[in-house]
Amino acid sequence: MLKIRMQGTKKDLHWFRRLLERQGDVDVKSVSEPFANKGTKKYFRVYAEVRAGKKVLLVEADAQGSMAVSLGIAEPDMLPFPGISTYMLG
Repeated sequence: MLKIRMQGTKKDLHWFRRLLERQGDVDVKSVSEPFANKGTKKYFRVYAEVRAGKKVLLVEADAQGSMAVSLGIAEPDMLPFPGISTYMLG
């Protein structure tokens, strides 16, 4: 079982939930109701519990690189390839 924290606008969260549910090797067990983030009414977070097959894809759409740091990448900005946030921010 894997617990995923997703953060974004309600539209972003709905899109990502649908994306997860369409994956053949990912079984979405539950998704929480959206929680408002402190200090903003635009962004929310939800938690999803999934059962995955052998492969796991981690997508960090946060420009801060928190997930990369937690995986041991000391300087995510120094990676030799751009992150998804680079494309999202333009």
